[in-house]
Amino acid sequence: MKKSNKNVNILTIFVVVVIAAIIIWGVSKELSKNDIAAIVNGEEIAVEEIDKLYELYQGKISKNDILTLKINEMVLVQKANELNYNVEESEIQDEIDSLIETSGISKEELISNIEAQGITTEEFEQDIHKQILLQKLLEGTVYSEIEVTEEEVLDYYNLNVEGVTAKEGEIRVRYILVETKEEAEEIIKSLEEGASFIELKLTKSLDTSNLGEGYGFISKGGNMIPTFEDTAFALEIGDVSEPVETSKGFYIIKREEDVISFQEIKNEIKDNFLESRKSVAVQDYVSSLKEQGNIEILYEFEEE
Repeated sequence: MKKSNKNVNILTIFVVVVIAAIIIWGVSKELSKNDIAAIVNGEEIAVEEIDKLYELYQGKISKNDILTLKINEMVLVQKANELNYNVEESEIQDEIDSLIETSGISKEELISNIEAQGITTEEFEQDIHKQILLQKLLEGTVYSEIEVTEEEVLDYYNLNVEGVTAKEGEIRVRYILVETKEEAEEIIKSLEEGASFIELKLTKSLDTSNLGEGYGFISKGGNMIPTFEDTAFALEIGDVSEPVETSKGFYIIKREEDVISFQEIKNEIKDNFLESRKSVAVQDYVSSLKEQGNIEILYEFEEE
């Protein structure tokens, strides 16, 4: 699988693992009223903190929007603490290890990226702590109430089956790419003996972009190599090709049904339902916490 760019911005990394967190800088000095952007249930948010976050986001989010995010985060953290959720040090390290594996960079490179953003390792670990804390809170209070039934998923599939059906002039394929003809012939032998095409794809292929969970539709004159297309379109549904030699290596191509079955795609549909409902539920939960709390916004930032 293609790894992430080693110079990936740490904010991009956060998108993979963060629910609703943003980095916090503590302000130890006593603040005057003009230094305070908001007070959330007795906790202050400094204007300086919002300014620093604005710089970190490189102006892609307005200061007033950052303040709203910060308030939302703060009420969630306060609720998590009230309900006695806690995070172990081992959980923080496991999350960092997972982040390193997902991003495809080393721990040293991760630290370098963090420091390049003006963030210390301690601040980074504090933020990971907060992410895990909020995840536990939401799983225990919001996500546990969300359901998606098989009937809902099937209804959606039936209403949208056209979107998972090959159009005129298209076919649906899976493929495995290897370096040598010998490897390709060995894979074909394994398939004839009953091996799973998807499993072999995951373990043997040089290119794992088309895993079988994706649609895999192709058309003549598309993005595939001509010899690949010619071979694929000559196959009957269910057939597997002989090794196809190209400049990239040897392909083994399987022609699939032109319609993605419900069983193949139902988990993807269900996940989409869940994510959509989680998003709405979290917004409602945060709004409820804010309504129940005491929030004073003391500073209106000028748009830049």
